Amino acid sequence: MRLYKKIKLMAVRFFVVLTFSLGFASCVNSLNPWGKRQDPGEDGAAMLLMLGIRVPDDLNSNGCNTELSGNTRRTVVKAVSGVNWTYCDLGSLSTVNAASTVWDLRFQRFRISTNSGTAWSGSGGSCDTGSDDFAGVKSVTCTIAIDQRVSAESGGASGSSAVEWDGAAALVQWYDYNSDTHVLTAKDRVYIIRANDGTAHYKLQMTDYYDQAGTSGYPTFRWELL
Repeated sequence: MRLYKKIKLMAVRFFVVLTFSLGFASCVNSLNPWGKRQDPGEDGAAMLLMLGIRVPDDLNSNGCNTELSGNTRRTVVKAVSGVNWTYCDLGSLSTVNAASTVWDLRFQRFRISTNSGTAWSGSGGSCDTGSDDFAGVKSVTCTIAIDQRVSAESGGASGSSAVEWDGAAALVQWYDYNSDTHVLTAKDRVYIIRANDGTAHYKLQMTDYYDQAGTSGYPTFRWELL
């Protein structure tokens, strides 16, 4: 009987500590002192995985939203999860399911992959033009490379430790990270993206990582078909 009471007490204590920890983490990550909201979804998803609880597949619903202005398109990606990827098919201007093979770019917070190499089975790829002049890039001016195992250095947008993933090496450092304010700012660099079919090419320039409310995990880019 005493053993039963001890086990019951331990279970209650664990539940209280877990509930407090999750609530505290949500409060700490919801808004940092510099006005940029940090989405608690990543921390929550990681905790669910630790507890063996399945993460919902629809965490990134309404992922790729594209607006057209002349020949230039602007896409805002909802990539708030640190577990699930958001898949964008540039050719059809749509979000696709993870099971689909027809996509050009995928996003997981600040991480970016093309449909190629170690990331997937497509014929995509990417390269850095070395130019910040979006209008001036009119053709493929760099050597396309397929995806490989890449990482973000410790202390960067990945937080306190380095993060590895299968992604586009050219796009690993698409941002500048302020370690004092913990704010990520898109660089002006122009990249070339080869589509999943291996034939179409796009020029792309990242422009933001936050939505209008200042919430992180919304990588935004403008792009055109070359």
